Amino acid sequence: MKKNIPILVTLLFFAFQSKAQLAIVNGQKVIASMSEFAKIDTLVAKETAGYAAEYNKKQAALNKLVTQADSLYKLDAKAPNAIKAIGDAQTADKDLKAYGEMANKKIAEYKELLTKPYTEKVMAAIKTVALRGKYMQVLDSSTTSVLYLNPLADITDQVIKEIKQK
Repeated sequence: MKKNIPILVTLLFFAFQSKAQLAIVNGQKVIASMSEFAKIDTLVAKETAGYAAEYNKKQAALNKLVTQADSLYKLDAKAPNAIKAIGDAQTADKDLKAYGEMANKKIAEYKELLTKPYTEKVMAAIKTVALRGKYMQVLDSSTTSVLYLNPLADITDQVIKEIKQK
């Protein structure tokens, strides 16, 4: 009897492990099912266009400064006006890069602000479906390579249904 205890424990361990299921959800399909995300994309595109217009103006000004500095440099590289023009172009280049970084950060923050409530709604729906189905883990098949997927493990449609019920 004592010899059978380790075997029994091992069998029980694997029996309980088989209950720990993994589910898959297609995040892109879930997001595509929500019209709110399309509206967010439109708002972010408008915000981006505003920053892009300003960036293009700054780029055009930089191009003029570079052309001017290049011309003055070719005439007399050591002339004070050539040195000043080069400095102005370098400053404008740094300003353009800083503006681009700031604009990207602001756009990302804006998108995060707009998407947060809907992302939380999606995550709550995934958690509800996962708890109901007693899934221990849920992976996003749109961001993770899945080599094989049993259709029974895909809870995407259930998550979409859960979101639409709320």
